[in-house]
Order: sequence, then C-alpha cells, then structure tokens
Amino acid sequence: MPLKTTTAPLPVTDDSVVLVTGGTGGLSTAILKAVSRTARPHVWLLGRTDVSELDLYQDVWTESVRSVTRGDLIRHLRQREDLPLRSVIAKADRLLRAHEVQKACGSLRDLLGPDRVHYAACDLRDISAVERAVAAIRKESGDIDVVIHAAGVFKPALVQHISLADFQAVRDTKLVGYHHLKQALAGHRPTLWCNIGSAAGTYGIAGDIAYAGANDFLAAASRRSAARGTHELTIAFPLWAESGFGSSEVNRGHLESQGFLTPITDEEGTQIFLTELAAAAAGSVGTYLGHRERGAFAVGRPGYVRKPNADGYLRRSADRAQDAHSWQLRLDPVRDVYLEDHLVDGKATVPGTLMLEIAAEAAERVFPHLVTHGFRTARFEAFIKPFAGRRPLALTVTAVPASGHRPQHGTLAVDVTIESDGPVLDSRVVSPRRRHFRTRVLLGPTGRSGRTVPDPRIGTGRPVPDPYYHADSPVWLRGIFFNTAESHASDGAQAWSTWAPSLTGTGMLAARRIPFLMLCAALRSVALTPTSDDKQSVYVPRALDHIDLYAPGANDLELTQHYGNGIHLSTSGIKDARACAPDGTLLLEVTGVTMATMGTVPAHVPNDAARVAG
Repeated sequence: MPLKTTTAPLPVTDDSVVLVTGGTGGLSTAILKAVSRTARPHVWLLGRTDVSELDLYQDVWTESVRSVTRGDLIRHLRQREDLPLRSVIAKADRLLRAHEVQKACGSLRDLLGPDRVHYAACDLRDISAVERAVAAIRKESGDIDVVIHAAGVFKPALVQHISLADFQAVRDTKLVGYHHLKQALAGHRPTLWCNIGSAAGTYGIAGDIAYAGANDFLAAASRRSAARGTHELTIAFPLWAESGFGSSEVNRGHLESQGFLTPITDEEGTQIFLTELAAAAAGSVGTYLGHRERGAFAVGRPGYVRKPNADGYLRRSADRAQDAHSWQLRLDPVRDVYLEDHLVDGKATVPGTLMLEIAAEAAERVFPHLVTHGFRTARFEAFIKPFAGRRPLALTVTAVPASGHRPQHGTLAVDVTIESDGPVLDSRVVSPRRRHFRTRVLLGPTGRSGRTVPDPRIGTGRPVPDPYYHADSPVWLRGIFFNTAESHASDGAQAWSTWAPSLTGTGMLAARRIPFLMLCAALRSVALTPTSDDKQSVYVPRALDHIDLYAPGANDLELTQHYGNGIHLSTSGIKDARACAPDGTLLLEVTGVTMATMGTVPAHVPNDAARVAG
C-alpha cells in the first residue's frame, strides 16, 4: 500500500473554524496534531462524554498525584459519597472518561493555542443537541469552514447476536449523525466537508454489518453531495492500529481473526489524511487497500481491484501484425535476481510456471477486461536460461486470439508462444528462432469458484523432504521458491505438502496475474514419493494438458494473504496436482502432467540441511 505524499497546501488556515466529531478519540486527536504542523485553526470537538461534573472532582487529580487509577477513584468516591457500589463504579468511569477528554484538549491547546480548542458534549443522534452545538459554535467563533465527521462506534457482533440498541448506536453515529449535521448546517454550508470512513465499507466484514454499512453510506453520501455542489470527500481508511479502534486489544483480536483491515500506524494514517485533504477532490472516495484488503478482494471479488501494470514483464507496447501481438522481453539480472534461486544444472532458469505467468500477462494485454481462468496444452520445449550468455537472452512473446475456440461461459482463448532469437552465424546469417514454450490461455470474467474436495492428507503418511531443496539436486530451489513444508507421501501414489512461503520483501509479486509459485509447488508434489531404493526423482514439466484456476485474478501474494499458510498441495499420482484452501475449496488443478526426469537425490536428507544451503 504505497502512500502518496504531498507538498500542496491544506485548505485549513489559522482563520479556519473546524468542527470535528468523534470528540477527543485517538484518531481525531492524531489528525488534529498533523494539521497543527501547518495551521492553527479554531477547533470545536463534539463528543458524547459530558465533562461538566468533572469540576467538582478536580481535587482528585492534584499536582502531586496526576495519575489516578480506576480503583483509586472508586475508593475515593466510596469514602466521599453515600452511593450504591454500582453507581459509584458508573460515576468513576464517567469521571475517568471526562478526565481523558480534558487531558486531550489540554494537549491540543499546547499545539494550537489556549483559546483555539473547545469541547462540547453532543450526541449526534439527537438533532436538538446537534443544533444547539452548531448554534453555540457559530455564536462563539463564526461560520464553520471545515467539518471532519470522524465519529464512530464499534461493537462487532453477528446479526443474530447484536442487540437493536447496539446496532443502532453503531449505524446511527455515522449515518444519522451525518444527516443531523447537514440539517443543522443547512443554511451555512461549510467550504469543505471530510468524512472519516473505513475500507470495511468497501468490502464488508462478517459480524460488522452496521459498521460496514454506515461507512458505505458515507462514501455514497459524499458523491451525492458533490453532485449537488458541496465540496465533500470521504477517506476510507484501513485499521488505525495505534489510535483508532485497533488500539483496543479486544477489537484488534476480533479484526485479526477476520483477516481483514490492514493495520497502519498513526504516521501512515495522518499522511493519508493530509494527502487527501490537500487534494480535496469533491465527491472523491479515497479507499486505501493494504495487503489484507487486496488479498480478500482477489479471492472474494476477483478483478475488482486492478493490478499494477508497472511491474509486469511486458513493459513496452505490443507490436501488431494482423491479429498477432508481440513483445520483446529481456530479463534483467538485477531486477529479476530471484531467478538465481531457481537453478537448473547450476544456471538461473525461468520456471515453467513463470512462462505461464508471462503468457497470462500477454493474453490479458490482448483482452484487458478479462482475467486468466486457466491454460490448455502447455508445452515446455526448451529451458530459458536468460543469463547464461554474455548478454541476457532476447525473447519474443507472441499472442494471437485463438481460432476455432468455442467460447463457454464468456471465455475467450489466446495462443501464446515464447521464442528466443537464434545466434548470429556470421555477419549476414541468423539461425532460426528457437521456440521455448507454447500454450493456450483461457480468459473469462471474474467470479469463479472451485468445488470442495476431500482433505488430501490421507492417513499419516511418511514425512519426506522436498527433493528440490537438496543442494545436490539438478534443480535446486531457494529464496521465494523454497515455499513448502510438512511434506508427506503415502504408501500409494498420494503425496502432499503445506504451502509455507516467506514472501517478505517480494513486492514484485503484487503485479502477477496467476499464482505461479503455488503452481510450481503443487507440481513438485509428484516428486515427493520415494522410489523403492529410497530415492526421489527430480522432474521438470514437459507438458501440462489442463490447468484450471478457481480463484481467477488472484496471485500468490493475494492467496497467501487471504488463506495464510493453511493451503494444501497434493497429487494422487504423477499425472495431476492441485492446491486447496484450508476449507477444502479447490484453488487450482493441473491434469495431464508429463514430466522429464533430471536425476535423483536421497530421500532421507532432512529439509533443515537444505534450508541452511538456501
């Protein structure tokens, strides 16, 4: 989630009057501290906490005892007032919240000025309270220039368990509060209105229907208001982990279990806010998607979020000759250094599944509105060892819409080849191009899902190493290609392993079209079963007849972010391979596998020894 930065001035000055809902919550305070770097506006904070009774108890927080715990305050009130214990506890909690508001306001006054920060208790769901607050602000400070609607309540629960009161509190603080503010300011329109929303409104989270729905409303409302001439925008944030709801251990645990909403720091959050506010595009909805959101979209709504084009392999525009599209490709030893972790006979070699990735990119460049559903008749005719010569090997990728293909369910087909230029025999003669690879790419719309299959882990099986991690293997894998664990083989032909990659620092995977690493790992399942003399064969693919992708549009990074390391890779023999989600949903399947044997390695070498070598 690269963050944009800006040097543009904020539409907030020392003369601005800014109304901020959400009281002195951590998010509101963090935003105002960021604003204070460039301006010292007059700020009015509207919050639910009533601070009026705090004046009667200021002696509790003396200069010598600034830190008062909840227990301290309860004991103090029990000695001072004749109240039931339940009432004492409730009062102590109110006073502690009021004291936190007072401290936060004091901190903001230190930054903005002693007379520039005001607080008013106001329940946004009460139209009378909102109208009184707005009238008081206008009487004291004049017209309101900027509204930052940051109020929110977070009480996650499934619909069948949440009370109506809690549901309404979550929904109405944002939704009804928005309408009440609009009503109170109807005759005095601010010059800028900014809603603080959440990425949850874009995707939705199980158990948070009220919260997600309210944030989705804010996004729609800003577009509608902008169409009517109001300068309004909504910023849909990921999870503020330090100051927002994510700062609560309980809330953070709930959201972690959902696997959604990427945590961001206060620094990242305020940078997003300042950038969007400086741009202040009316009607805009800036939705910031982190790795968790992108992974969820890729699996649940494939194709909804476009992949970046900058890091694709086919960087230049295609050359056209009738229906054929062609690209010149020269892999770079610095940019593509990860190929040094995929060695065939000691030389960096393009994996066969990476050839499939390049083919998918070419096909999607021909039909950019579709995503790759699979491949047919993939043939690997010669290794691509791009750095074996004095210069990186020059490749030509050609894509031609397939003739004679019968479309099914909106699918199209593109035939793709990868060839290299032949060596120069003398100054006038060049040998013919060499074809390394060909396949037919199947493209279709987004929204496909695989069937559920039985757990591939049949019985206990025998733990075995992955032969490709052995340092003496003719095909030696390290780095991002070292991505499986817990490999087992049964007494029959079945074998399986667990997807366990380390993808830290592999940003280049974000632009990939297919899970080529997972495909490679799944195909390696056919090499797990030891031979009778306790050796393992090391294979390379020569032909893959059918490859079906059941999460089209999702790549390795996105599938891993969505499912974690619980994906199972398996084979029921040397002719097939598959990958399944933890719940048994099929993610990809390969049939009609033909392998070529490169050699063998002992089956008893532990993976740990190979890991050190990698």
